[in-house]
Amino acid sequence: MTAIDDAAIVLLLARALAAASGEGRVATPALHAACRAAFPAWNVTPAEIGAILSGAGWKPRQWRERRGNPDNRMRGYMPPMPQGQR
Repeated sequence: MTAIDDAAIVLLLARALAAASGEGRVATPALHAACRAAFPAWNVTPAEIGAILSGAGWKPRQWRERRGNPDNRMRGYMPPMPQGQR
């Protein structure tokens, strides 16, 4: 795969997970696990994922878990807002 293919796959998986979450954001550990599950031989790192998402305009976010232990903070990304919602 090329770097462009890698970025497209990460963005596709990120959008799918963000939509499935119902909250419009994706946790970095969940996205990393999805990338590894989809392509076991692909050794993408969380730092590479962050660079791809940041380069595409996604914003890094931190939030508390709603389920489980609310003291746990999750780190992840939120996609850019569409023009009409700013």
